Amino acid sequence: MSADGLSIVTLVFPDPHSFSISGTSFQELNSSVSFRYDLPSEVITLSTTNADPSNDLTGLLYVPELDAGSSCEDKIYQYVPKNATSNLQLPQGAQFAFLAVAPWISVTCTQQWLYAARDDPLRAFIFFLPNNETSAPKANDPAWSLGDNGKWKKTSKFPVYAIDGASGGSILRNMALYSGNLTSVPFGHNLADDYPPTAYVRLAGALQMESGTTLPSLWAFLLIVLGILIFIIASTSCLMHCIQRRRRQRLRQRVANGEVDLERLGIRRLTVPRFLLEQMPLYKYPVVEKDEEDRASRETIERNESPNNEPKVNTSPPHIKNIFTQPSCAICLDEFVPGESNVRELPCRHIFHSECVDTFLRENSSLCPLCKKSSLPKGYCPPVLTNAMVRRERMLRRMREQMPNQSGGRHQYSNRSWNPASWRIWSREVFSAPRRAQGHPAIPARVPAPVELRVTSEDPEHTAAQDDDEVEYVQVPDPDNPDPIHPDVPPAPSPSNETRTEWARRRALAMVGRSPIAAVSTEALDVVEQRRPRWRKAVGKVWPGLV
Repeated sequence: MSADGLSIVTLVFPDPHSFSISGTSFQELNSSVSFRYDLPSEVITLSTTNADPSNDLTGLLYVPELDAGSSCEDKIYQYVPKNATSNLQLPQGAQFAFLAVAPWISVTCTQQWLYAARDDPLRAFIFFLPNNETSAPKANDPAWSLGDNGKWKKTSKFPVYAIDGASGGSILRNMALYSGNLTSVPFGHNLADDYPPTAYVRLAGALQMESGTTLPSLWAFLLIVLGILIFIIASTSCLMHCIQRRRRQRLRQRVANGEVDLERLGIRRLTVPRFLLEQMPLYKYPVVEKDEEDRASRETIERNESPNNEPKVNTSPPHIKNIFTQPSCAICLDEFVPGESNVRELPCRHIFHSECVDTFLRENSSLCPLCKKSSLPKGYCPPVLTNAMVRRERMLRRMREQMPNQSGGRHQYSNRSWNPASWRIWSREVFSAPRRAQGHPAIPARVPAPVELRVTSEDPEHTAAQDDDEVEYVQVPDPDNPDPIHPDVPPAPSPSNETRTEWARRRALAMVGRSPIAAVSTEALDVVEQRRPRWRKAVGKVWPGLV
C-alpha cells in the first residue's frame, strides 16, 4: 500500500552467533551519539506487491550485492560508497528483515538491483534518482519506467518505493559510516563502554503506511452500501413473511371456526379427500314398499289440500322422504333403480350415482351440484393456505365493505350478521339484465318448470327444530326436459367421444358453476389478478402482502 513517510534510526544489537536474539535485543541509540533522519518529502509508491497495509515496513538498511562482472559495477560506485552496508555485513537469520536502498541509475542497473534482491528477506526496496533533488517524480513519471509497460511491478516479490535524490544520497553516506565493527562507527569508543565489542551498530528504516482512518475507496464504499441494502431487503422480507404467515394462521383459524368458506366465497376450489369421501354413506337405492308409498302419497295430498297449506311433520322413515324428493340422479338424469343403483349421500341429504359424483368431488369441487352446499365437514381447512388466498380473502372483505346494499347505503360486512340470501337477490338484480343483453337464450314459457322440493333432514329432531327461514328449496330436473336450469351443461355422451364418468364430472362442474354469493366479488378480483404486472408479482414474492 502507499507509504506516508520514512524514518531512519541507529540500532545496536548483539552478535547472533554469540547471543540469542529476541525483540528486546534491539536498542535504539540516542540521536546525540547516532544518526537519525526523518524524510522531509513525500514517499512515492511505485509498486505495492505483497505490501502489508496493517503494519509499518521495518528492516535493516543495506545495498544489494550485484553479480560479479556486472556491467553496472563501475557506474554504481559513482553514487554508492564502496563501504556502504551490504547483505554480507548484516547478520543472517529468520529474525532479521531488510530494507534495500539503491540509486535508480538506468533500466539495466535497476533490473539488476531487483534481481539481486529477489532471494533476500526483503520487506521493501527504496530507490532514488541520483540528482540531489529535494522531491521525487510522481509514480507515473517516465523516469520510473523500465520499458516493459509496468510488467516489473507485477513480477517483483516485494513493494517498491522512491524518495528524493538528496535524502537518498545522505542515507547511503551514513550507511557507509555504520557498516563496520563497534569501534569504527561514530562515537564507537563511547559505545564500547556500554556494549560488547562484537555488537552490531547498523541503520534501520521504517516506512509508515497509510493510516487506517482514511476514507475507504469507491469500491469499498459501494460494497458497504450494497451490504446495507441487502440487509434492509432481507430484514424487511423476513418481517413481511412473518406477517403473512400470521395472516395465514388467522385465516386458517377462521376457516376452522366456520367463519369463512373458501369455496363458497370463490377464494379457492376445494376438493373432497378420499378418506372423507369414504366416510359419506354409500348404499343401494332402497326398495319402496307399496303401503309406505301410498301413505306417503296420501300425506302429500292432504298437505296440499289443507286450508292453511302448512307443512306437516312426516312420520315416515327418512328413506321414504328421500325417494320422493329425488327419484333420479340430478347429474345424469337417470332414475334410480331400487335395490340396484349405488347412490352416494352427501351431507346436504342429496343423493347421486356414486360413479357420477365421486370423481367430481375428488377432482373438481366439494360443492353439491344441486344446493351448492359444501360436502366438507364444518371447520375443514385445506393443508396449504397460500399468500394469494390470504390476499384474495382480504380484497373480497374490503370490496364487500364498500358494496352498496339495497337501501342505497354501504354494505357492512360482518361474519356473524352476513345474510347469503341478500347477496343472492342483490347479485341477481344487478347481473340478470346484462346477461340477457349478451344474447343468452331465454327459457321458453311452455317448458315445464322443474319441481321445487323442500329439502329436509333425516333427523326428526333437527327437522322439528329447524326454522322456516333456514329451510332451503332446490330445483330437481325434469327427466323429460333435460336441465333448463343449466343450459350450458354438456350433452349426453356418445360411446365414441368420452366415457360416462367423465361426462358426468363435466356436467356436475357446469351445474356448480360459480357461487352466486361470490359472483360479484370474484369477477372483480379475477380482473385485478389478471391485470397485475409481472414486477408486482415479483415484488410480492420478496415482500408478500406489500403490493
